[in-house]
Amino acid sequence: MAIRDNFDPAKTLKKREFVVEDYLKEKIEGIGGKCYKFVSPGYDGMPDRLIVCKGSVIFVECKRPGKKPRKLQEVRLKEIRDQGVPAFCVDSKNQVDLLVARLTGLGCVHD
Repeated sequence: MAIRDNFDPAKTLKKREFVVEDYLKEKIEGIGGKCYKFVSPGYDGMPDRLIVCKGSVIFVECKRPGKKPRKLQEVRLKEIRDQGVPAFCVDSKNQVDLLVARLTGLGCVHD
């Protein structure tokens, strides 16, 4: 395996979306919820995760740090919210922590 010519070991690696998504899953399961990977065939732009926690259902779009949802993703999040279902976009561990704190305030904790 050859090292690319432009490889710089000192360069900071890009943070990936899966880092935020894995952290979300870990934190939601840590408070007793389920964090399902969500796929909706025929509906592009749907959020990545469906959280179910003590009677609450929440859709979450995960992005890598600093990235925003695409236009279609914004449309889907609005459609979900317009139906009275919470839908969020998170792009950092801090935003995940805020979401978990909100769920904890709703009583979504281990019995």
